[in-house]
Amino acid sequence: MLKTPSNTARSSTVFKRGGLALAVVCVAVLLWMTPYLWGTQSTATSVSLVTDSLPVTTSMQTTETRSEPVAKDVGEELKEGQQVESNQDPEAESPREEYSIEPFLGTWQANPDGRLRTVTNREDGTSTIHVKMDYLGSFFYGAELTMECKWWINDGYLYHECQSGTPQANVTKLTNDLGAMTKFEILETSEKALKLKDIFHYTDQVFVWKRVEK
Repeated sequence: MLKTPSNTARSSTVFKRGGLALAVVCVAVLLWMTPYLWGTQSTATSVSLVTDSLPVTTSMQTTETRSEPVAKDVGEELKEGQQVESNQDPEAESPREEYSIEPFLGTWQANPDGRLRTVTNREDGTSTIHVKMDYLGSFFYGAELTMECKWWINDGYLYHECQSGTPQANVTKLTNDLGAMTKFEILETSEKALKLKDIFHYTDQVFVWKRVEK
């Protein structure tokens, strides 16, 4: 005759099986949740560390970036200031000698390049310049020219400026080609001669004008 299990034994077996199943489910849930829990904590920790470190790093970089240009600018200003001071000539150039018109009055002649020039300077500031051209110059401006000019002396230089002349066409061509003004640096003066350097035409040619008459 078969024995039938009692109700108590059946209940105990069901309870054990149910508790085991619940434990398995809990373990599975914990294992499933573990990556999310650690990931959130790790992310939060990482964000916190980065957030805490950023202000310090940014502040230090900003301070270094600002301080270097300031120091550099100050140094450059000092160097520039020293350079300006070093370029200043402690001895300023003395003013050029001023001349009165008396030593230049009268008639003078010069013939440095085969073109005989006769210059007459008058006390009223007018001047007459007569030029005898050389062989080559005569093809361009004629054999002879007479120019009426005004003349003056300023800051150690002798100026002549042509106002008119004859033949008019040749004088006009000459002034258009070479300019209507001459400028000479006064190098030496004496009763009988003037030593002048051509400045206006940038030749630095030195002329010696010899006195013909006062």
